[in-house]
Amino acid sequence: MLIDFHTHRPLPAGAYGFDSGGLHPWQCAGDTEARLTRLDAAATRGELQLIGECGLDRCCTTPWSTQTYAFEQQLLLAERHALPVVIHCVRAYNEVLALRLRGVVYGKRRWSQPWILHGFASSSTMAQQLQRAGLLLSFGHALLSTRGAKVREALRSVGQGAFLLETDEAECTIDEVYAVAADVMGVDVAQVEARVEATCRQLGLQPRPSALPCQAF
Repeated sequence: MLIDFHTHRPLPAGAYGFDSGGLHPWQCAGDTEARLTRLDAAATRGELQLIGECGLDRCCTTPWSTQTYAFEQQLLLAERHALPVVIHCVRAYNEVLALRLRGVVYGKRRWSQPWILHGFASSSTMAQQLQRAGLLLSFGHALLSTRGAKVREALRSVGQGAFLLETDEAECTIDEVYAVAADVMGVDVAQVEARVEATCRQLGLQPRPSALPCQAF
């Protein structure tokens, strides 16, 4: 089974994905409260398997205070509805990591839901830090880049741990991402498929062939 964890394109025949929706940091300014209310209502109706993508982006024009507010509200919403979170993160890995770690207060974990960093494009050192904090990583088109050596090393550093694969908005197919991931890890594609499927089971997610990913609220 080819599972495209995060994509902005219609799923091709034979691929599976997930119904997700959220307030993207690029677009979370303006009418934020009303949009959060609509997102909450969709989650209440059972229309979403994942909250997001949401997150933090140091390279966009949305005010930082607006981004952090919208992100934290969506994290709380995910807790209320017991849904994993898809995180968009650009030059803000340390901030996301700190937020996750601050969620443990007096031994009680405020953030009980899984957080998945989509389109991971940093180093193996950062990958290991994030994994130790309980975050999962989803790898995509950066694996195919001629400048993606550090990302390929990050995937190798995952070892036998959980991970996901995706296409996001890239001009590549999920088949290509799986093929490169298999080459990087020194296994065949069937083994990569099995690892991604096991990660989905760990998250309690059932892939769907007609999913509606990345709905904007």
